[in-house]
Amino acid sequence: MADLITDTWNGLRVLKVSNEAAEAVIALHGAHVLSYKPAGEREVLWLSQESWHEAGKPIRGGIPVCWPWFGPAKEPAHGVARITEWALKNTVSDTAKTVLAFEAFAFENLIAEITITIADSLTLELSTTNLGAEEFRLTSALHSYFSISDIADIAISGLDKAEYLDTLTGTRHIQEEQIRFTAETDRIYDSSDAECVIEDPAYKKKIHVSKAGSLSTVIWNPWIAKSRRMPDFGDEEYHGMVCVEAANAANDFRILRIFFFSLRYRAANSAYCAEHSRHSTSASLIDFLRLFEISLT
Repeated sequence: MADLITDTWNGLRVLKVSNEAAEAVIALHGAHVLSYKPAGEREVLWLSQESWHEAGKPIRGGIPVCWPWFGPAKEPAHGVARITEWALKNTVSDTAKTVLAFEAFAFENLIAEITITIADSLTLELSTTNLGAEEFRLTSALHSYFSISDIADIAISGLDKAEYLDTLTGTRHIQEEQIRFTAETDRIYDSSDAECVIEDPAYKKKIHVSKAGSLSTVIWNPWIAKSRRMPDFGDEEYHGMVCVEAANAANDFRILRIFFFSLRYRAANSAYCAEHSRHSTSASLIDFLRLFEISLT
């Protein structure tokens, strides 16, 4: 049977999930997946040893939920969801799968909902609804950090011929062949829904990242200089991590429109017939992120 235990991790409240297929740890701070380990396999996600573990600050590593904006355009950077306490609403489990649904989180007139499924793959679903009278320009991401053997030795496939924005230079390029790392990398591939595969020969594994509701994939590694500038990131930790993120960013933003209710009456054969319509033009954004599918090489 699956187990669900409430515990603490560095002072934060966490949920520890264990079933026949995998183990996971989720912090209520940010509805943040900290750990995912399939049965008999290595840890999939990466966490910084220098991360903050306190209210109002983000956790460095795992899967931060960046919402309702991505990046530093507003304060706090990457939005409010990842620094806010969430509550567990519902749990469904069997021997090899556990589904956790978290209470809807409100920001202004937006409602976010997150469902996390722990099985032989890890799935996150993030949906947003606008209940207000004004449009909202939404960007978001599931900012997944993956544990790897060494950044210099891995490759990422799946984005060949895709266009990307290099956020370090502000220039756009076309990806040629696999992605490899020799310097700081911060790219938004904003016209692709393709599955990405992290190929890690030293660990003898491939991590498959697939998605839906997202046309942008963010690839990030801070390399040497930026690692040393970040207070919540160890100087040499860049070797062991890479971010491959399902996002709605750059040109792949969403406009969430108004939600309204209408009730109309009309005469019909000397009687009144009610036409009752509930209409929503709020775009529902669903990021579906399948984080793990392993094959030995």
